[in-house]
Amino acid sequence: MPLRPPASRLRRLSMARNEVGYELLKRLGNPRWIAAPMVQQSDLAFRTLVRRYGVGLAYTQMLHAWNFAHVKVFRQENWDGVGNGPEGAFDRPLIAQFAGDNADDLVRAAEYIQHEVDAVDLNLGCPQKIARRGHYGAFLLEERELVVGLLAHMVRKLTVPVTAKIRLLPNERDTLELAKAIEGTGVALVTIHGRTREQNKISVGSADWAAIRKVKEGLSIPVVANGGVETFEDAVRCQEETGADAVMSSEGLLENPSLFRPGSSLLVEGSGGQSLSSSFGSREEEAYALTQRQLGFAMEYLELAGQYWPREGVASIKGHLFKMLYQLLELPVNHDLRDQMGAKGNTLKDYKRVVQELQETRYPNVDTALILTGGAVVAPVSWYRRHREGHALALQRENRALASPEETMLGLKERLLQKRAARELAAAGVAAAAAAAAAVAATADAGAAGGQAVSGSRVGVSERETAPAEALA
Repeated sequence: MPLRPPASRLRRLSMARNEVGYELLKRLGNPRWIAAPMVQQSDLAFRTLVRRYGVGLAYTQMLHAWNFAHVKVFRQENWDGVGNGPEGAFDRPLIAQFAGDNADDLVRAAEYIQHEVDAVDLNLGCPQKIARRGHYGAFLLEERELVVGLLAHMVRKLTVPVTAKIRLLPNERDTLELAKAIEGTGVALVTIHGRTREQNKISVGSADWAAIRKVKEGLSIPVVANGGVETFEDAVRCQEETGADAVMSSEGLLENPSLFRPGSSLLVEGSGGQSLSSSFGSREEEAYALTQRQLGFAMEYLELAGQYWPREGVASIKGHLFKMLYQLLELPVNHDLRDQMGAKGNTLKDYKRVVQELQETRYPNVDTALILTGGAVVAPVSWYRRHREGHALALQRENRALASPEETMLGLKERLLQKRAARELAAAGVAAAAAAAAAVAATADAGAAGGQAVSGSRVGVSERETAPAEALA
């Protein structure tokens, strides 16, 4: 039986690991806010965008280690670390993330690009079905010996620091023991998503920041907290409650690239955040300000995508736009543009045209937006909360169906017919409503010139109350 190293040596090893992690953070500028690795969404254009708004460290999208290690075309088509050449790196600091269950493949894949990044991360958090089939991500968490072997081999063979991103296990003790075992491999830091593998999509649930704190208190290396961050205030509170060295965001950042900027949490009532009506004067003006911010992000991203074409092409571009513009495109009056954005064969020019149509025709000013949308301006549920709100609504529908299936089906048919009629009416009335808005603006200008106040230049409460239910949903 091998002798256990003396306690003093174990303490020195722990201190050495600790120093590697904190030395890495220091070298990267001690980033507080981090952009997560996201499949088809962590492209160079998006990384460049979020760095403009407070992100101090970004990850690449998850890369499949076997494909990257063995297929040259896959590397050429999926690696976008082109901003890190010796002539002047601008896409830094950057961590590349790989997924796999073979240590040699992981090392060989990372060796191709380790000179272009600051660290290499092992994905142990992906909960998707494809990860189950491919035997990687969160589906390795119960195989502690395999996880430890993968990370230890990467630490020994690579010239850059190695990190790991995990999810919680159902049992807190198991999570802490796994994290300690990962720390023992010599990794520089560990990122913890505060949800289990089963908490995904409509079962997303709340992130367990208390569990992350317990792991942080049990480790000597840096810990990054991930999950449950929708606003800047959430990010600050997450760091305070977890004690984490930094906070990572994925879905929240996709919808609001300025999430990590103070004062960026513009959320209208009904979208899950605190209303800022006191700052903007009214809910309508606040909602309109939200549309202008999101349209600005969309156009800024499209300009960057023109410079740094995403490796996933239009799939990445379309994905980003649908998230940024979710609350606009979900309104029935904008479904025609939503369909255009989702059409096959779109080019960058086509996407710009749709965004410009929203800017110039649907949302040129608050009065036009109010008229065209029947007073709604934006949909009540944000993209970040689509599963959270949707899950609650699905449960309500299920309960109603169990109580009275015949009545529910009749009601469903009636509502679907109403929605179809409202959608057709909205599509047919866009031009007429735009003309009405122009007439209102012209009347307002004439009244102002004559020194008289013009009534009716804003949609009144009574008018909004009589708007179609679909427009107010």
